[in-house]
Amino acid sequence: MAFTNPSDTLYYIVRETVEGTTPTTPAFKGLDTIPGSTDFSADSKALSSEVLKANRSSGQLAKTNFSSKGSLKTDFRRDTSMDLLIESGIGGAFTANVAKAGGTDYTHTIEAKYVVGGTPGIVRYPGMTVSKFGLSVDAESKAQVSLDLIGMAPTSNATAIAGSTYTAPTQGPLIVGDDVNTITIGSLTAVFTSLDLSVEHKRAARFGLGSINSLGTGTEGMRDVKLTVKMYRSDWTPETIFNNDTPVSCAFTLGNGTGNAYTFTLPAIQSATLAKNENSGSNVLVTVDLVGSYDNTLGTDLQVTKS
Repeated sequence: MAFTNPSDTLYYIVRETVEGTTPTTPAFKGLDTIPGSTDFSADSKALSSEVLKANRSSGQLAKTNFSSKGSLKTDFRRDTSMDLLIESGIGGAFTANVAKAGGTDYTHTIEAKYVVGGTPGIVRYPGMTVSKFGLSVDAESKAQVSLDLIGMAPTSNATAIAGSTYTAPTQGPLIVGDDVNTITIGSLTAVFTSLDLSVEHKRAARFGLGSINSLGTGTEGMRDVKLTVKMYRSDWTPETIFNNDTPVSCAFTLGNGTGNAYTFTLPAIQSATLAKNENSGSNVLVTVDLVGSYDNTLGTDLQVTKS
């Protein structure tokens, strides 16, 4: 018996115009992932009867509330697919290479292509939207992104849609620690060792009477934008800047050269914690947890610029 291998699984993504509806002739873009750190699957709810039957047996069980969920991890680099994920993660589209976080929920169809016994097979996940976007990089590692997604009921053992096309990712070079060459946080002068950015929405599947499948995805409350930075202890300016509640601006660029970089701007960040000392081997580091707030001038709490 032949089994499928994670090494033979490929993922593709296409933007939807109508939530849960794959375009008629979809132009799928390759979605690079890290095997073992990426998983898309069907999700459901099991309802069992609480009625006691003869011989202490339980009653019947029924499955309902079919939807999809996914987790994805990959290298963070300039990529046509990465643009789609950023837009979905922040709720804003790139216009003239600038995307402001907003209130638009972008959805996608994601296809997972498996090879089972030498025969290709497709699982199609419609209506997939990013609920959490996480970006991390440190001085000794490459930049990576991790995402949580939620969507509508998948179709297993699907066939390719007539007229669909599949293209490989269009990527810039790998981004590593020394490619994070600009970090500006207020008037702070420091040498940073790591940064972690997260953008999260509270999202949940919608269900209605008469349908076993999800009707779509709803979003609750505000967007949470958080940034954690670590720096070498060289003076006491972190306490001066962060131990009060005065918002400061923040911007950092990942990548070098034209067509290879993203710049993240958080126009009004405030510290959620006091600056904290941390002993790390032969160094003393300072850690600060920051939260993004709305800025009247920029009209958002987060902006991403491609350069």
